[in-house]
Amino acid sequence: MMDIGNLSFVAAQPEDFDYFYALRKQTMLDHFVRAGKGWPEAEELAGHRQIFNIQTLRMIHLDGERIGFINVETRETYVDIGLFCIQPTYQNKSIGQSVMQRILGEPDTRKKIIRINVLHSNPAAHLYERLGFVRTNERHDKLAFYKLVP
Repeated sequence: MMDIGNLSFVAAQPEDFDYFYALRKQTMLDHFVRAGKGWPEAEELAGHRQIFNIQTLRMIHLDGERIGFINVETRETYVDIGLFCIQPTYQNKSIGQSVMQRILGEPDTRKKIIRINVLHSNPAAHLYERLGFVRTNERHDKLAFYKLVP
């Protein structure tokens, strides 16, 4: 297990897009293929340009090095979490769990429902269950989870 004491969030900047797209493709391509979606490059690139939002996207840094990202959209009664990617060399080292625990502890998430969707084939579903999220819905390709933060 890694020492994750130097974990931080940095607001995404426009110049982070290339990193965002490359890591998203690296970590999600196999899941998309297994889900029958494929990865048509031109469509995915255009779609990712649309969902790249510097207002809600946070770069995840460990010891000053960018190792991933997470999107956190805070609303009045709920928070949507998505686009959560960690570089493969940093996966399975409790970093994802630490990131989620920090977000769940933020003042903006208190007394709100946290919502997350994940592809069936994504092992992150187990992380959300371990953190107390409840599976609420299942579509042909995605699982939906929620948790009420006290």
